Amino acid sequence: MEKFDTLQASEELQDTGLTSQQVKAISLLVRKSHEVADIATKVDIRELKHDISDIRTEIAEVRKDIAKIDKRLDFLETRFYKLEQKCNLILWFLLAGILCLLFKEIMPKLFGS
Repeated sequence: MEKFDTLQASEELQDTGLTSQQVKAISLLVRKSHEVADIATKVDIRELKHDISDIRTEIAEVRKDIAKIDKRLDFLETRFYKLEQKCNLILWFLLAGILCLLFKEIMPKLFGS
């Protein structure tokens, strides 16, 4: 970015017939206006575009990570469901076994054998 040459600008203003006091006042006014102006330069915009590009890349990577986690969660949910089914089956077999033992003990007492 090209820099503003204040000395050259002052000399050009004095060459037009302005007094050094007028040139100082104009210079001060211009400097203050630049200090309060919140204007993005081309370099600022270029850096911002680069930052946005970096963020988009990071977002894409995070989305890939999320997709991997989703697949892993799907796998774990399926595995958990299968284990739950096995546990339910074992529970029913245990209940059936307990009922068989109870009937084995109770039936002879009920029918007097």
